[in-house]
Amino acid sequence: MRSVKLFLVGAIIAATVVSVCAAPEFSWKAVTTDHYRLLFPAGAGNPDGIVRGVARIGDQTIDLWVPEGLKGAIPVLDKTSVEGPPEVVEEYLANYRPLLIAIYPDWEALGWDFRPQFGVFGLLANTSSMSNCISRMVHRPKEFLNESDHPGKIWMDWVVGVSGTGDDDWKGALVHELTHYVQLEMALKTIEPPSEAEEPSPENIKISPGLDTTLWIEGTATWAEHALGYADAQEDLCPAAAAIYLKNGGSLEKVPMLLRYDVGYTLVEALAKLIPPTQISVLLAPIYLPIREVDFNERFSRFTGEMWRDFLRKWEEELSSIEITQGDRVYYEFIRRGYPVRFRFLSPLLTAAQRDEFLGIWDRVTAGHGTPADLDCLEGLFSSLTAEPTDELLEALYPREEGLSHWTYAEYGAQAQADVARLSILRIGQKAEYIREFVRIVNTYFVSKSAPVVLP
Repeated sequence: MRSVKLFLVGAIIAATVVSVCAAPEFSWKAVTTDHYRLLFPAGAGNPDGIVRGVARIGDQTIDLWVPEGLKGAIPVLDKTSVEGPPEVVEEYLANYRPLLIAIYPDWEALGWDFRPQFGVFGLLANTSSMSNCISRMVHRPKEFLNESDHPGKIWMDWVVGVSGTGDDDWKGALVHELTHYVQLEMALKTIEPPSEAEEPSPENIKISPGLDTTLWIEGTATWAEHALGYADAQEDLCPAAAAIYLKNGGSLEKVPMLLRYDVGYTLVEALAKLIPPTQISVLLAPIYLPIREVDFNERFSRFTGEMWRDFLRKWEEELSSIEITQGDRVYYEFIRRGYPVRFRFLSPLLTAAQRDEFLGIWDRVTAGHGTPADLDCLEGLFSSLTAEPTDELLEALYPREEGLSHWTYAEYGAQAQADVARLSILRIGQKAEYIREFVRIVNTYFVSKSAPVVLP
């Protein structure tokens, strides 16, 4: 079992700071503590503030979710699990940390290293299950991985990657991803370890009526952003978006990717009125580690004293009573139409002025002040995109293909993934058609299948 309590402010401030060359675009500054390793761009302003900010967010996340009895857990690495000469084992143990936190200068740099999930602002990756992805990470600085000397030996179990365009933009994403990490740690510490014959599967969680379990996973992380004061969007936009989704006939058994955060937030917000967050993390542990069959209805009643069906009914009634504003409808459509992700995939085709225009609209919408004209502007912008197929543009779009394949399959299935696969053929011989098809695929598959809201 690894440590939950990873963040000691005193230790991190006293840590040694060194610069390591990581990639042609920028260099990393590295901070090593007793519990984790931190990377951030060497040219970032106020490095002490970043270090303190990471430590503070880590402590806040731990205090929010982890019961007192588990906060002092210490990571234990079984020496017999490390193979090799004694000097290799000693070096490994001396450098091992359970977690690496990398703050990228922007989401573009993050996306290049974690391409299957291109387009996200943050990511939690397991070094064993995502070895291909991790192998691309900033040339694997020897400060953090001893891969160059001892192939196959990785000095951490998890990597959290976050990004931001400003000094503080990464903080909400860090809370989000650390919540995932802490919830996984909680599951490892509260659920009996699986046998080799037991396969983790969402099908092991029996919930009636059915519920998309990713609502809990993304909901807890989104709720933590708001609870700790690091969220970008106005807090009342989340329940309004969930209310619109349900009113339009949205199903809870399969919620579209971009709406899971808002719908999940409202579930966790309602649950937090019944039990504290430290109990929520224990209640939901089987969802993070679904290694054996669990009757969620019975577990929910035992933890909350309320029947699952009654909880859902009250939750839906409360959402149905929300008075929906024009700003709420615009925010819902902004998310439903996938503009945040479409922007990240199509950004190389936009001019600097168009990018600024989009970010201005994004700020207005997430502040609750968006208008139907803003949505019309964005739809016109993205649907009309075209450009000459220069080598520079093709190089910028190429790494996005892997992300397109990942997301389209997750939301639309194998046929959509096959549509994306055609891009690799077009890129070689029909470059102009490649650009047109790339734009069409992004504008088609990142728009949610859920019903639109009527805008006056």
